[in-house]
Amino acid sequence: MTLFMEKFPEYKGRDFYITGESYAGHYIPAMTARIIEKNNSDINIIASAIGNGWVYPRLQYQEYRTFAVENDLVNVFHNYLLKAGFWFCDVLIRNSFTLAAFKHCEYVTDTVVGNPPSFNTYDIRDKCENGCYDFSNIGRLLDLEEVREAINMDDRQYQRSSSRVFTKMREDQIDNLSPSVRYSLDNGVGMFIYSGDKDYICNWRGGEAWTNEIFWDGQQRFRSAQYETWSVNGTAAGEYKQVGQFTFLKFFDAGHLVPMDQPKHALEMFRKFLAREF
Repeated sequence: MTLFMEKFPEYKGRDFYITGESYAGHYIPAMTARIIEKNNSDINIIASAIGNGWVYPRLQYQEYRTFAVENDLVNVFHNYLLKAGFWFCDVLIRNSFTLAAFKHCEYVTDTVVGNPPSFNTYDIRDKCENGCYDFSNIGRLLDLEEVREAINMDDRQYQRSSSRVFTKMREDQIDNLSPSVRYSLDNGVGMFIYSGDKDYICNWRGGEAWTNEIFWDGQQRFRSAQYETWSVNGTAAGEYKQVGQFTFLKFFDAGHLVPMDQPKHALEMFRKFLAREF
């Protein structure tokens, strides 16, 4: 960002926001905290937003069972197996058996989905076929010669995901980034957390759990805060609770990819976020 500001000085000091979803729940808290620590006046960090993020694994793993039971994804017997499985998951994480925790916790999580998958982990209303989503247009765009030249890309072809990167970062997956969220709040930087209510893999129950557990000045008020309905053009689009600059929004009728599932409502959400109207 420092190099960017040097290249484009017209952006120095402007309001700056960071947004992302899913595993960005690891990146965004760390990036936000780092910017605050550096205290560079050129980067005027105001707030960050995380959608269906993976932030506090130890708590979020426990809520897979809650979400699965509430949405009838498992039977009574499977529920008991999940209870035992996630109990041991918690033990492994608490005792810092990182790689073992990752393997065990992911295995238990995947038993709800099945093999082959009985539903789309990103949207429990759908089946998962051919990779769940068609992102081929993105690949075609990024493989255009003019696009590759514009972003200084070498001769490698675009890949939607990389198993090599995933393998290298397995141990990072268990890390708890909630202290960085607390650090941001303590330094006056807003944190806006939203979760599509039909997502399994980073479900809203997990989001609710970890946001309630952030140890900051407003924790008790946030825990006890009542949800308020958020409407767009007279239609209930979600419900949220908020204390100061910390917000958690349960987004109705959306899966992991909220803007794809509810584009109009998502646009209004981001408009309100940037305008600081939530």
